[in-house]
Formats: sequence, C-alpha cells, structure tokens
Amino acid sequence: MELASDTIEAILAYMDTRTNPIPFGLHAIECVVEAMCHLVPHLRGRWTNEDPRPLSSFKRAIEFLESLSNTMGAARRALDALGEIADKQWLNLLSTDGELGFGDMPVFS
Repeated sequence: MELASDTIEAILAYMDTRTNPIPFGLHAIECVVEAMCHLVPHLRGRWTNEDPRPLSSFKRAIEFLESLSNTMGAARRALDALGEIADKQWLNLLSTDGELGFGDMPVFS
C-alpha cells in the first residue's frame, strides 16, 4: 500500500516537471493504473483511517488521468475502464455523484 502510494506520488511529481507528457506518458499511465489497483483493497481497510495517503494518492491519480485524457488516448481508455469497473460495482468505488466513495465495498484486510 505504501509503495503504491509512493509510486503514484513519484510519477505525478516527475510528470509535473515535463513540458511534454507524451514521451513518458504511456509508461506513466500504465504504472499509475497498476498502483491504483494495488491501493483499491486498502481504501476501506483500517489503514485508511490511520493514513489518508492511499485515498489521497488514488484521487490524485484520477485527476492525473483526467488531465492526460485530453491528449492521450491511453489515459482516456484507462478512465473508461475504471469507470466500467465502478459502474458494474465490481469495486463500487465511485458514488452516484461521481465523487470517490465506498458504498457497499467490502473491507479487505
């Protein structure tokens, strides 16, 4: 969980220094989405109450993908895939108002 949060934060910090995100963008998207997948089981666990970083990193990762989605199709497709997962309630991460929420998602520990 900590490694996934650190990975997201490091990639976002690096990408903020790039004037052109495209050369590293595809790799960044792949790594961020993979790190997000590692965070999902911990978003409602006892760790979230003790350390808000996983949820913060997850939200920042979504914002990152949204910002890249205007120029990179891979980011748009990643958001679409994450949206489909949420719509099918496999993870039930997004509430009905589009905000990050948890609904009936089981707690993994």
